[in-house]
Amino acid sequence: MRTFARFFGRNLKIQSKLKSNTTIMKKFTSTLLLLFLVAFAFAQAPSGYYNAAKNKKGSSLKTALCGIIYSHTQLSYKALWEAYKTTDVRSDGKIWDMYSSATNYVPGGSAQGHSYSGEGDSYNREHSFPKSWFNDGYPMYTDLHHVIPTDGYVNNRRSNYPFGETDNPTYSSSGGFSKLGPSSVSGYTGTVFEPNDEYKGDFARIYFYMMTCYENQISGWKSAMLDGSKYPGLAEWALNMLMRWAKEDPVSQKEIDRNNAVYHLQNNRNPFVDFPKLEEYIWGSKTDQQFDPNNYNGGSGTGGGDSIVKPNAPVFTPAGGEVERGTTVTISSSTEGAYIYYNVNGGTPKFGASPVEIYINNACTITAYASANGLESDTVQATYTIKGDTTSGGGSNPDINITTFKKIDSNTDLVDGSYYILVSEKYNVAMGTANGSYRRSVAVNIDSENVIDIAAADDVVSVLKLQNVTGGYTFEVVGENAFLSLNSDKNALETTTQTAANNMVWTISISEGTAQIYNKAFDERLIQYNSGSPRFATYKTTSKQQTVQLYRQYGTETGLESIQSRTDVQPVIYDLQGRRVFQMQKGRIYIINGKKVLAK
Repeated sequence: MRTFARFFGRNLKIQSKLKSNTTIMKKFTSTLLLLFLVAFAFAQAPSGYYNAAKNKKGSSLKTALCGIIYSHTQLSYKALWEAYKTTDVRSDGKIWDMYSSATNYVPGGSAQGHSYSGEGDSYNREHSFPKSWFNDGYPMYTDLHHVIPTDGYVNNRRSNYPFGETDNPTYSSSGGFSKLGPSSVSGYTGTVFEPNDEYKGDFARIYFYMMTCYENQISGWKSAMLDGSKYPGLAEWALNMLMRWAKEDPVSQKEIDRNNAVYHLQNNRNPFVDFPKLEEYIWGSKTDQQFDPNNYNGGSGTGGGDSIVKPNAPVFTPAGGEVERGTTVTISSSTEGAYIYYNVNGGTPKFGASPVEIYINNACTITAYASANGLESDTVQATYTIKGDTTSGGGSNPDINITTFKKIDSNTDLVDGSYYILVSEKYNVAMGTANGSYRRSVAVNIDSENVIDIAAADDVVSVLKLQNVTGGYTFEVVGENAFLSLNSDKNALETTTQTAANNMVWTISISEGTAQIYNKAFDERLIQYNSGSPRFATYKTTSKQQTVQLYRQYGTETGLESIQSRTDVQPVIYDLQGRRVFQMQKGRIYIINGKKVLAK
């Protein structure tokens, strides 16, 4: 079995590392990151979702499922680009392409919808069930369950030819991954497009979904793969082939996770992913058996043999409690092949192959469950506090909040020992964790008062502790036990553990909010943001990259003022934990415009 490891970091309070594996499983989802997810609600169909199909079989089951999944949120065609950032991203952060094995597209980057001049040039929105077959009709046109990102050039070669198999291809994508040529499938002799073996089951289940969701329209669609009827809907040769593909390439974790991600965007699911071998109950060997979504055993009927066992709940090591800052917490399930789904403090869910390792830098509560074979374990929690913590409200100085940062406008705001983040305001991004010789960019929200709450960021934002040293300043990266540095005269931004090296010293000049941060060892290079290849690095001024700004930890200001408690106060108000409030209470201390005030 092919395995993979995946990491989606995006909570300030942890930095997460997944153990890498030597091989990559054929499938998993992105799910780069659905910001509107509520707490931990993402995994399987909600309770009762498929109840209307209970005890149905054959064509009646297909009709019942149509009634469940047809009604869904219709996305715009433009919205699909954004959707792919959460539904179709590989472990390396690139677009997951099922037509080509030679592509490395950055989601939303310059390769999005480009010229398609050759394989690897750009990606597009591919109707795996060609749009010409249903006359560009809606809602099929933007249904994410079948509209996938693919290499534009290979997709153009596919055109609207049906899926199939060919022994004599007239065109092959890089490495023979996909093929186009005369059909070698019994019952059809026309030109076909053959996807790679590892995705044939995916496409089969997509087609089963289309036949089911749109069964009231399919009789009017035109394709060599269709028979012009509501049921079975597929031509005999196509049905036989797709049923075989589904058996040879069973449901994978990629499909499960993509199904979950699509569900949260358009509010319907692909039942053929939720219930492996469900097609047998509609078109195959189980058409005489009733479907029970609450007691499903993998399509093996009442005789068993393929029963799916609920995975064991994750275990936290060490268990919750007081730990040292930087402690590694391992979350694992004893169920073979399980994936761990987790969130921190109710934030955006993340997942990875068991075991998952999390570096804890601040107090937090982790919620987790295991998923295997489409089933979930019980959900478990562990709460951690930091020994001697002074930033989370549990230590000696609860007034300081390391999640909220405010823009600084001059060098007088450079305070030895304070915490900062690097920001490109023009693109609403902050500097994140290392990616080779560079630092990642992380999307952040900048409010009208130039305040950023990085706990709501899309990924881990790097927090920097400023230290005043001879000749300039150093930036210690919190949680990395290293200092920002430039180790050679090149476009890079690295770290070092040396404590007295010029390459870790920076001169800083702030004018009108823009920070000029030059390296002491390579004094022609300064930290800038590259929007074309999103990353923070050092560049020479002639490169004309984007300027950066420094934001300082919010709540470190001194002094206490008093104001009257009034409902008409307009400034942005925060409590001492960095949470924005809209009505003050008498006798409590708040932060307004960077100062602590007492409400009376």
